[in-house]
Amino acid sequence: MKRLLLSATAFSLVLVASPSLAEDFEFTVPVQLSKLDPAFAQGKVTCDVRGHSTMGTGAGGRTVIGSGEATFPITQGAYNGNVVVKFNAKRPEFQPAQGETYACMLHLLGAGGVDGLLCRVDPVMGVTPGPIPEWLKLDGKNLKGCVSGNLPH
Repeated sequence: MKRLLLSATAFSLVLVASPSLAEDFEFTVPVQLSKLDPAFAQGKVTCDVRGHSTMGTGAGGRTVIGSGEATFPITQGAYNGNVVVKFNAKRPEFQPAQGETYACMLHLLGAGGVDGLLCRVDPVMGVTPGPIPEWLKLDGKNLKGCVSGNLPH
């Protein structure tokens, strides 16, 4: 069986006060992948920050304050390292202080742009979107492909 592990327990979050010096949000995501099908040559981590808004709301009564992604190479079916995702709030509509929750998800990218989202529970809605697609050939018992939580204030 193929094995995959996203070690999401060690997430670190840095909120930066000065947007002119750095991004508003920075997530360092430790990723450990091994024994993957060689068809997967790249991975991606996507993160978003959500909060309440007086404007139209998104899923769960929250709107996306900002989002970003970062890709990483998968070599010989493996990757072991940190993936850093940085992004700003969508100004002028939103400010970083409006962010209340975050969610980060792991994707495996295959030939032809095939995107395998490895999140068994939607971190925003808290519902199961369905099983891991069979074509990914992964052992769901050893899989943690998403993480979410509250932002410190």
